[in-house]
Amino acid sequence: MEISFDFNLKLFQQIGYGAFSQVYLGEYDSKKVAIKVIDPCYIEQFKKEVEILESIRHQNFAQYYYSKKTQNSLYIVQEFLDGKTLTQLIKAVEMEETHIKQIIKELLNAVSYLHSQDIIHRDIKPNNIIITTEGQLKLIDFGLSSHSESKLSYDKCGTLLFMAPEMIFKQPYLKSVDIWSCGIIAYQLINKKHPFWDPSESISTFIQRVQQFNPDLSEMNDYQKSFFLKCAAYSPEARMNANQAIQHPWLSGEGELWQPITMADMKKLFDNKMKTIQTIKALMMIKYLVQKFGTIIPNEFSNCEFNDSTADTNINFKLKLVRSSSRNPIFIKQVRSTSTIFFESNNLPSPIRFTYNNKRVSISPNKTMMHSEITQFNQIAKRNTQVIKLPPLSNSPVMKKQRKSNLNFRLKQY
Repeated sequence: MEISFDFNLKLFQQIGYGAFSQVYLGEYDSKKVAIKVIDPCYIEQFKKEVEILESIRHQNFAQYYYSKKTQNSLYIVQEFLDGKTLTQLIKAVEMEETHIKQIIKELLNAVSYLHSQDIIHRDIKPNNIIITTEGQLKLIDFGLSSHSESKLSYDKCGTLLFMAPEMIFKQPYLKSVDIWSCGIIAYQLINKKHPFWDPSESISTFIQRVQQFNPDLSEMNDYQKSFFLKCAAYSPEARMNANQAIQHPWLSGEGELWQPITMADMKKLFDNKMKTIQTIKALMMIKYLVQKFGTIIPNEFSNCEFNDSTADTNINFKLKLVRSSSRNPIFIKQVRSTSTIFFESNNLPSPIRFTYNNKRVSISPNKTMMHSEITQFNQIAKRNTQVIKLPPLSNSPVMKKQRKSNLNFRLKQY
């Protein structure tokens, strides 16, 4: 079959199809091209796809030539890619780990570029990834893509087996849905199977497996497990962004397993830090009250040790309670210096420090997180920076004043 058009385009046999279109081999200006033919009822989606194709210029995408609208169809003309889909390669070829890493790196480079342009692909799957005869990866089919502009999306679209949980369960989502898909593809390349899908089981069983999130990781090494769990994490904030995924030790060969730090990791470290700070403040207040009011404490409790078992850093604090009937200037100076250390930052959280493999590690949020993630982190910080207030003593001026005001209020009622 050969169809000629008046706008210098020839259309030959069908070579593929998508959700809303068919793909044909064709010729344009004496060049071999792929022609995507879309039904006119999808005109809005056609406009979005053309807008995205016109905006991207990257080696991991097919070159866009032009688009045309006729009375019967919509046409998108792109570079013809001679090669095989990743689905075909997974079934036919036994890949070495170095080859798998190269594929994932190129895929993440493509995703990183899209996300930098505020574009979510939303249908990343092996069928939409072509490895050319030259060995280069090309990500295709932007029929379901959209401009995110750092806003939440709600549309449920894509291929179910590669949809992130928030898309499956119709929850708002961000660019991290593409990272989930990359994690699933990495698992498939390593294990030759899907982490949650068995062809002999039903779709409802697949959805249940995703919800339970208990993939078989027995055949993966520690670095592969870490990469998969940081890409295909059930919680979106526990996923790496595309740039972080490229720097993961499994791909880069550098760094430790806990790297890079995701939003969930940052929040966990921050929560532990806040627990530690609040405990120190409480203990400082107790020590101050003991010195101020000369509280009598048995000798066996004069040296107390506190172990914050809730914190991953597992820091031990020792407090020596000293009886005194007057203010201690040295103690006040220590409290002020401690306050300076822990509470000097109001707008952005101070660097989080912890120990890993007997090494001191310092993480600065503004160096490891994107602007939108820093905003979220600051919101978390505001919610967690609550001051611990101990109740006033029964004979304190504050309590006496409170009792007096309550008495006046009761008298006024009568």
